[in-house]
Amino acid sequence: MEPTTQTNQIITHQKNRAAFAIPLAIIIAGLFVGVGLFFGLRGAGNAQLAQNGAQQQAAGATNTTKDQIQAAISPVESAYLDTSLTGKYPITLGHADAPVTMDYWYDYQCPYCKAVDVGHPQIPIKPSMAMIVKDYVDTGKVKLVFKSFPFLGQDSITAAEYAHAIWMLYPDKFYEWHTHMMQAQDAEGDTGFGNAATIDILIGLIPGLDDNKIKQYIADNKAALDKQITAEQKDGSDHGVAGTPGFEIGSQSLDGAHAPEDFISAIDSQLK
Repeated sequence: MEPTTQTNQIITHQKNRAAFAIPLAIIIAGLFVGVGLFFGLRGAGNAQLAQNGAQQQAAGATNTTKDQIQAAISPVESAYLDTSLTGKYPITLGHADAPVTMDYWYDYQCPYCKAVDVGHPQIPIKPSMAMIVKDYVDTGKVKLVFKSFPFLGQDSITAAEYAHAIWMLYPDKFYEWHTHMMQAQDAEGDTGFGNAATIDILIGLIPGLDDNKIKQYIADNKAALDKQITAEQKDGSDHGVAGTPGFEIGSQSLDGAHAPEDFISAIDSQLK
């Protein structure tokens, strides 16, 4: 029996609806995908922005309170100190008869000095100082001479004065204090950690140091300290140092922040 006119209309309507439903489903699916991508990408973008913001905040963080400075420092292994080298300049760690002398020009505000000494989160090299002290200074192979080269502001000069005062008063504490100074370093220049007030806080966290005695020594000997600091900086300039860190290892020079293997190569070449 042939379908009626009404039946034909129903069949035609169903076909048309089915034909329309397929592209509609595609459109709806596309909308879901688009919305998902939009929110997914927006979420990823927000996560990246949050990460960038956290990095910027971390980069701009300062160590100006006792709690912040305490959190920034960690224990330091002692370095060999020959008492025949104390009580005079330059600041020297190691055995007096070590065959190689390593001069180190530095600034306590210099991030590349921090990278070499203790590591820096934004400078991708491994720190070298602890290795140099353990493998070469303590074993009698290298004398490590610390020479001030303060060029990044008033805090650099202030820290250099403290360094020389601590060396003259507490030579056995100098390396520990020096390392903590690098650990606590934050923003470069006269911002955050590194002025007299924050250095005083750090000194108070190191057993065996008398901050009042150190400050009085600086006040009584400021002219002589500044003269010594100027002489060390000039010595660096005379040896081609234009910024920090600068190193002279025997007859070989190294400028800038270097990886441990570079120091090993330079020192071993001088020991041969």
